[in-house]
Amino acid sequence: MLKFGINNIGKIFLGSHAIGKAYLGSNLVFQTGSTPTPTPGDLPAGYKACDWIASASNIYIDTGITLNADYSVEIVAKIYKYANTGYYCLFGYKDSDGTQFTIRDNNNLTQIGFLHSTNAGISGEDYEHSLNRTARLDWKTYGIYKNVAKIDGTTVHTFAASTGQDSFAHTLTLLARHTAATSYDFYAFQYLKACKIWDDNDTLVRDFIPAYEEATSKFGLWDKVSGAFFTSGSSNKLLGNLRDITLPTGYTQLDFVRFTGGQSIHVSEAVHATDCFDIEWKWNATTAQQRILRVPGAAFELYINGSTRMAFNYGAEAKWVSTNYVADLGYARCKMDGYAQSLLIDSHAASKTMSLSSYTAAEDKDIFYIGGDETSNNPLGNFDLYRCKKYEGNVLVHDFVPAKDASDVYGLYDIIGQAFYPSSTATPLQGGFIKD
Repeated sequence: MLKFGINNIGKIFLGSHAIGKAYLGSNLVFQTGSTPTPTPGDLPAGYKACDWIASASNIYIDTGITLNADYSVEIVAKIYKYANTGYYCLFGYKDSDGTQFTIRDNNNLTQIGFLHSTNAGISGEDYEHSLNRTARLDWKTYGIYKNVAKIDGTTVHTFAASTGQDSFAHTLTLLARHTAATSYDFYAFQYLKACKIWDDNDTLVRDFIPAYEEATSKFGLWDKVSGAFFTSGSSNKLLGNLRDITLPTGYTQLDFVRFTGGQSIHVSEAVHATDCFDIEWKWNATTAQQRILRVPGAAFELYINGSTRMAFNYGAEAKWVSTNYVADLGYARCKMDGYAQSLLIDSHAASKTMSLSSYTAAEDKDIFYIGGDETSNNPLGNFDLYRCKKYEGNVLVHDFVPAKDASDVYGLYDIIGQAFYPSSTATPLQGGFIKD
């Protein structure tokens, strides 16, 4: 069998013109700033391939690698939220004597910072590279290769060569900066597609690809070198995008669809006490009472209740409970399970269950709304939706996936019912990144 591959190429030229993408037949084989998407064959049993993982808040991944100044680190990432104050680190290391090995999104919104210094007594350098917001929304390959900083294979700065460097005091982390044995800061808001680390002899010691561990239901990175799974080192969980979905011709899967306070999707479907809704989303605003899901009469309801709480209604008593976890700008998952009479909250990786027993047969309805129902006391939500599933009892009857149709209309495609649902209001939904 003939195999064809391209590795570690920063640019391809046709004459003097740089080519952004190259195809072999209908297959994309090269894209500026891209890295090969992991295939299921890269992973052992019990793990599923992902297009990317993403951090939302206070998340880091410890690589387990203690560097010195002649190591090389490369990361393929998209930045989706910018630092207004301080910095967000794509990866980072700093110790008490000022030694740094870091790439960060800077707080002036127009720069990527590369920081490279060695041991105490040897001065390091900070280099700020201009890169505007639009450019950072694309996949970029950022790297520090010994003393050379690169973006998409192009050198942007060369640091002074280091001499006499020692191993650093603690390990390198991704999605944040490791500043002491158990201290971290400058947590990033980014999508991560790949990361590689080479030691000072140019030996590949980490080759991370996005993955999902079925036994723990966690997203993280599978290292093809050590054969180990790395996930969030904090109590907060990573977001990911599984590549196990095939949509029909004419539809393109998206990472998410965005509700901006003017959209709602109406689904004509009976809702009963023993149904279950399993929803994954990320808040984009924290105005009280904004809805993500609503069944008339509050039989099932999910919404924000102030800037630090999520609220849930279930049944005739419109019983609600709230968490103490900050909901803004963070990935969250909620499973409202009438069949099991339980509520599972997985917001910022904090989970607990509560008994909900106030539902009566009189609460059965024949419709539900994703985003809210457009009434003044139930305002529409402002959030990104990654997945929504509905079960009757313990049987999956709807599995809504973010998608767009051939006319670039954004919505949710139900892969169980094989139907497409755009916004039911006059305001169209917005779309996330096309699934790579």
